[in-house]
Amino acid sequence: MYQLLIKDPDYVLIDLPGTGAARVFNALGGTVAGRSLGALPRKWRDRPVIAVIRDPAARLLSVFEAAQVEARYAPLGEAVAQLAGMSPEQMLTMLADWPTPTGFDEQSPQQRLAQALLPQTHPFHGLSEATHILRAETLASDLAVVAAQTGLPLPASISDLPAIDRSGVSMLLRMGLRAAYGGDYAALGYDSQGVVQREVALPLRPTGAPEDLWPAYFTDDTQVAPLPDPDCDLAPFANAWIETPYRPNSAKWKRNPIQHFKELEPEFGGRMRLSHLLGCTIPMLRRDPQDRHARRLFYRICTEYGAAVARDIDLRWLISVCDTLADIGRAGDQRATGLLGSTLGNMIKLYETERRMFSPTMPWPPQTRFVSGGRLFDGMLGFSVSKGDMLRNYLARFERNLPHEPWADFTREILARLLKHDTVLSRMQYLNGRDLPEVLDPAMKAEIENILRQLPG
Repeated sequence: MYQLLIKDPDYVLIDLPGTGAARVFNALGGTVAGRSLGALPRKWRDRPVIAVIRDPAARLLSVFEAAQVEARYAPLGEAVAQLAGMSPEQMLTMLADWPTPTGFDEQSPQQRLAQALLPQTHPFHGLSEATHILRAETLASDLAVVAAQTGLPLPASISDLPAIDRSGVSMLLRMGLRAAYGGDYAALGYDSQGVVQREVALPLRPTGAPEDLWPAYFTDDTQVAPLPDPDCDLAPFANAWIETPYRPNSAKWKRNPIQHFKELEPEFGGRMRLSHLLGCTIPMLRRDPQDRHARRLFYRICTEYGAAVARDIDLRWLISVCDTLADIGRAGDQRATGLLGSTLGNMIKLYETERRMFSPTMPWPPQTRFVSGGRLFDGMLGFSVSKGDMLRNYLARFERNLPHEPWADFTREILARLLKHDTVLSRMQYLNGRDLPEVLDPAMKAEIENILRQLPG
């Protein structure tokens, strides 16, 4: 599912799973010398860029079957094993709920499967970078034409991919295909029966590349501004993924901004270059909140690509974006929404830090209760875990009142992550409405408290 740089012969292959791209590689031969995602590296653009496309229904079923039986799709096979019994219909239904694919080092089996099943026209695949697009249904003749046009060796043997038997394709699957791959059907020219009706009509390749638009970062040119032009085309940054392996970090500010930006890059490994660029605007704004260059880029990314970047970055950076919105938001609703996300994330961080540092690890789900509930402080009562509606009301109020604006997606995503991971919110949501375990015997409780009091301090 990457763009592969091939040597001897020299070409680039966009390896879309389930399309037959492997047949092209096997026919033309060569050695894989590099891989990329999204926007094609500038230095690769001096050679043919080949992609194979396929009827979306046939491609979906091909990936689903290959994931279970072919060694080449071993990571996907692992995903299917963990999603045992899932049908293609269910897979499409769940696809929208899985995290957005984010590059080379994703560990989740669901994520890897989601990457393989993304629409062929999704920027993650970089199909618009192709100079030669072949159809799986006419692969042999299409490749022969490309070989004649480019001087690549004419393959001795390659076959078209067979059509699928549509008699077993359910109405639910057909509806799911239209919902998930409507863009593919429109851009690639297939009708609902997999018959080619039109020529491929992809959007134009974005002008420029991150390397061209951000010379200070990619060339170490000290005579230009450290950030790209605030009015530059952001699409190339959204279509480029960072190949640096992901590594958590906490870079300290450097006097040289570019050096600081480079130290931040591993925190965005496998993510969009646009997410890294957003992260680079934040320390510039910490140093000078009136930096008009950084402010313009920050606002543009949050408003033009807010939803995509929010899904792409980790919780640390989600909170950082919200901190910045709270500080420099253009209007009261932006600042309030940023402060809400920042407060929510940081309060959970404080609670979970205290719990991790000063409380023993407890089994989950809990096997007992130390107290039945009761008063906390200053008139506040403890949450009625089993029957209370506070959490449900809070979540409903949160969604009802949060603005439906791209910049609000950072706050919305913080709540989603806190409910997904092991936090007090997710734990209480799990217990809410369930029968709770019995309260601990007073004698045993006293014994445990006595042991805790005797710990060295």
